[in-house]
Amino acid sequence: MSEGMMTRLFAEMDEIAHELRTEPHQIPDHDQTALRQLQKRRHPDLTKKQWLALFTVWGEHDKARQDAEQAATRARIWEERRNLFVRRAFMSQDPESARAIDVQLAEIARTMGFQ
Repeated sequence: MSEGMMTRLFAEMDEIAHELRTEPHQIPDHDQTALRQLQKRRHPDLTKKQWLALFTVWGEHDKARQDAEQAATRARIWEERRNLFVRRAFMSQDPESARAIDVQLAEIARTMGFQ
């Protein structure tokens, strides 16, 4: 399998895994089953051993991608939180706006597990 073929297969595997993970009752083993079906359609010449090696590499790729997405999300949340604190500091003359920001800050705190 060429590098380009593997890249395209990984992209398809990423899409399938994302779709599966949006299902409320998704089971982690469903990833491997669904992706094996894709592999059999796209590259039926792979042996089971080759498939398992490919799935292991894809799993590492997928974990790294998920970690990066989570880190980016946390960074965006921290930036939003910082901006709200700055805005809140200048709201002492407007209690209504300050309360609205407090609600947003409380929601961010819950999202981040602070409460």
